[in-house]
Amino acid sequence: MLKKQLISLILITEIALISCFYDSSLEASNPVLKASNPVLKASNPVLKASNPVEFILQIVEIILSKTSSIPLKNKGNEEVKPNFKDEKLVYIYDNKRWLKVCRDGQFVLHFSERASKVYQINSHQYIIEFGCGSGAYSVFYEYLLYAITDHGIEIKPLQVMWIDNHKGINLNDQLIWTYSKLVGGRPTFDANSLTLKVSTVRNLAGYEAEYKFEEDEFKLIKYTIFTLKITRDKAGDPTESISEPKVVYP
Repeated sequence: MLKKQLISLILITEIALISCFYDSSLEASNPVLKASNPVLKASNPVLKASNPVEFILQIVEIILSKTSSIPLKNKGNEEVKPNFKDEKLVYIYDNKRWLKVCRDGQFVLHFSERASKVYQINSHQYIIEFGCGSGAYSVFYEYLLYAITDHGIEIKPLQVMWIDNHKGINLNDQLIWTYSKLVGGRPTFDANSLTLKVSTVRNLAGYEAEYKFEEDEFKLIKYTIFTLKITRDKAGDPTESISEPKVVYP
């Protein structure tokens, strides 16, 4: 509640002051607000707006980005502590910015508390499935290798190889592969087989991928692209929708 009140107060104050400097900012040859402005210093992002509405939206974006780091508070004005069941998850949460785990705009604490898991794969290694957030049809995780070594604890991000744009090709008509820490869709990890399966198929289109944890990394085993195909009659009206799979790896 305190965070919401603080954001509301800042928004009201900033918007009230917009009329004081909006016109002068448009007249200036440099769109960056002057350092003498008591509200927004020149170190802020460049503001470029062709109308007051766009200008207000840019101000709101800046304010929200600056207040996103404010710790969550309860009614007693005490900082909310995460409710993770494993101390390894607590450590990842406390250091997620330093570890660059889950970008701020993608992280939802309540989802992470509920969905994050720790899998022990041997006497000194664990795979951490750290929940970042969820959407209407997808959930988002990042996977990390937590290893106990003779010289301390090692935490390594586990990336997966995927095709960012299924239509993307290079000059040799080959698919473009990339690596990502963030795994979206419907990922499932099997600790017994050390296999990660990911599916983004929705409305008969998307992809399915299978990875095997070997040599401290996720290695791609199989990758299938599903394309929506619509058959039509002689009049051009759609008669049937089918999902056409194509294995592109191996």
